[in-house]
Amino acid sequence: MNEEEHYFSKLFIFCILLSMSVILIGLTLGVQNGYNCSVEEANETLNQINQERQNITVTSIFLNNYLLTLIVFVPFIGIFWEFLLQFNTGYVLGNVAKAYNLNQFIFLSEVLSSPVGLIEYASYFLVLAESLCLMCSLFLHEFKPRLFNHSWKTFLIVTVLLFIGAVVECYMIKGNIIL
Repeated sequence: MNEEEHYFSKLFIFCILLSMSVILIGLTLGVQNGYNCSVEEANETLNQINQERQNITVTSIFLNNYLLTLIVFVPFIGIFWEFLLQFNTGYVLGNVAKAYNLNQFIFLSEVLSSPVGLIEYASYFLVLAESLCLMCSLFLHEFKPRLFNHSWKTFLIVTVLLFIGAVVECYMIKGNIIL
């Protein structure tokens, strides 16, 4: 079996590392910019989050994350979309850190290392890696084999991870699971 025929080919592993870099850079830039906001903006963001938490369900969390993630699968567009999503996420996290007077980078580390962070970011790393891999496979004239032999696996793994992440997130927010 050829190396490129394996799901975790050298190219895919390289794309995972690249996707991790893109996502973490986006988050870091966003959290720094978000932390530099005014106290009023930070408190307003925190109030908005607290209001949204009251109506949160597994379905709403899953659909939000899943629909945003579907766009990332698209080669060329995916990398820019994911960077923008992570910058915006980082900005909000920076606002929250400011509202609670926390170090923004320690707060970001805690979010990423939480059960939800680990599950959801594993899916984000995979989906962006698949998008990058598809983009490279276009240039290598191996798009169809990658798409039909492996992309569906990533799609399935990401879907399952995002659903599990939504269940865990809902439970952590509400103390119970509301579908």
